[in-house]
Amino acid sequence: MSTRTLSEHLPEKARRILAFIVRVQASQGAPPTLREIGRRFGIRSTNGVQYYLDLLERRGAIRRRPGRARGISLAASTSRSAHAKSFRRRGEQRTEESASARWRVPIVGRIAAGEPVLGGEHFDGSLDVERLRDLRSDFALRVSGDSMRDAGILDGDFVLVRQDATPRNGEIVVALIGDETTVKRFFRARGAIRLQPENPAFQAIEVTARSPELHILGRVVGVYREMEPARAGRRNG
Repeated sequence: MSTRTLSEHLPEKARRILAFIVRVQASQGAPPTLREIGRRFGIRSTNGVQYYLDLLERRGAIRRRPGRARGISLAASTSRSAHAKSFRRRGEQRTEESASARWRVPIVGRIAAGEPVLGGEHFDGSLDVERLRDLRSDFALRVSGDSMRDAGILDGDFVLVRQDATPRNGEIVVALIGDETTVKRFFRARGAIRLQPENPAFQAIEVTARSPELHILGRVVGVYREMEPARAGRRNG
């Protein structure tokens, strides 16, 4: 059952509590405590909070580890859906910014260019890309790893990404596989998808019907690199 379908079958307050848990997990890297949930929703007793958590657990939205203050974890389907939505939502924030910042692309986390790793969801500032506006990028990600080295994408670079769920063969994409994100070259053939690195030291990732759910978050349309980052208070010459 998808997260949207699951949410539609929950009481209003349970849906709001689930959304709060997802937001806190994304922004702080840990779920809220029972007391934090109670304060947020005006529930005076921990038993009242337990009622809603029991409901969410029975519906398969969360898992719980008894005896821990932050013993809530998101179910796999909830985590995948929230993770994909977070990337898209943070990219969409660019269109809601003021006109004075219209040529800034939000940095929404880090992306793996080696083995896939969990993509961060923390807002990390923005890139001033006025000179690159013709690329029409929706968000930026900082690269970690060197599996795309031979494509000119190095560790520490920013990739500029345009949201597009239907890339063509050979294009470089940002992919979400289950809960893990990576940047690779995209190929589709014989009912399978291959995410190909550009470094012979790394193996391709084969995605089949038995693999974790795949989301293509966008196509890489540019790379930004600071060769000598300016220091605070130092003027560029």
